Amino acid sequence: MSGWFVNRPCGAVGRVLRAAALAGAAFASVGTATAQALPELPIAGVEPVLGLRFPTGRVQFETLPAAVLAGCAGLSGPGARVAWDLADVSAGGRRYVVLGGFVAGGEAGAGLEPDARGAVLDIGPDGCRVLGPARAVFDQRPEALPQPVLEQLAADLARRYAGAFGSVDGLHAAIRRQRLIPPPSSPVLRAALGVEERAMPAR
Repeated sequence: MSGWFVNRPCGAVGRVLRAAALAGAAFASVGTATAQALPELPIAGVEPVLGLRFPTGRVQFETLPAAVLAGCAGLSGPGARVAWDLADVSAGGRRYVVLGGFVAGGEAGAGLEPDARGAVLDIGPDGCRVLGPARAVFDQRPEALPQPVLEQLAADLARRYAGAFGSVDGLHAAIRRQRLIPPPSSPVLRAALGVEERAMPAR
């Protein structure tokens, strides 16, 4: 029987993730205040990188200002979405953002729905472009996205997720509970999150 376990991050990665955990309470209070100024959210959310499901009243991410999406075709517009900044890296004069959150339902008057695909954005002086769905970019890096930037995005995502879920252990518990460990095809995510898979003896 196959199974999996979560490694505790060590060294620099562990220190970065645990620093985020210490800031969890302050981060959560900021996120709650932000959410109060936004449209009413569904009671449950889904983030697009791992597929983690969570109650929006307890787990919140930093809101991405609408101005950031203004030049991104198909992503802006009043009431179109509540955008969450899941990871954010600046390099070479460009800004790379992993986007999640909620989008307006397909029917007129429909409420918000979780954005289960998300996106990775490449924003620069020449405008904004979508590099692909969030998880797909981590699984198969586009040529336009440098490998060091992908690794930095994964590290920042791990830091932000640890803050949103209250701690590194809280994040790992959610991954364990929902059995959503990244597969070997996502080595960058596995390394950043401190998770790996191995065979377990049958009982």
